Amino acid sequence: MILNPNGCDLSRLRYKARQALWYLEHVFEIQGEHLTIFHTFDAIHEKGSLHYKNRAFDCGPPLRDRAGTLARVKEAMGPDYDLIDEGDHWHVEYDPK
Repeated sequence: MILNPNGCDLSRLRYKARQALWYLEHVFEIQGEHLTIFHTFDAIHEKGSLHYKNRAFDCGPPLRDRAGTLARVKEAMGPDYDLIDEGDHWHVEYDPK
């Protein structure tokens, strides 16, 4: 289940960003947790951020096994995705190399 407390418009996410969203939702569900989305293109992000190109989103990290989940998801998603632990949230973006 995806929780969206800020009412982010997920429909604007590009297909590859949505794939990451669906994958994370599945991983969190297996762990018995909900995926919480905080931001897509909304809010203020750095100049040139992929949020503004609808290729990035910010989500809450899992409550359990944060580091292990991050490592597994990064490996499974491959090099075209960046998954960054920014402390209070995870930044996820599709950025093909």
